[in-house]
Amino acid sequence: MLKESFESLKAIAGLDYNTLAAALGISAKTIQRKEVFDTIQSEKIFELAELYAMGISYFGLEGFRRWMERPLFSIGNRKPLDLIDVSEGLDILKSEIMRLQHGIAI
Repeated sequence: MLKESFESLKAIAGLDYNTLAAALGISAKTIQRKEVFDTIQSEKIFELAELYAMGISYFGLEGFRRWMERPLFSIGNRKPLDLIDVSEGLDILKSEIMRLQHGIAI
């Protein structure tokens, strides 16, 4: 994946280099220097982009950004943003959005 794709996600998500670096498991300085991401990092960027696409589709851009910052009872009063560093966390967040989309009570 090219740097341009990463920068697009960064702009849409409204996240800083430090937050995204933590999600990708690399340093912020490394992210700023990279022009092409390896396979594992590219997959993680794709997963994040997929989450943001789902969330923005349901909540709208600003609504989703707020949802990501607000502690949720359904995930142990943690902020969704705190779960983006692991694939399982992304899966949990996608499931939460799907539940909301389908009106399933938590």
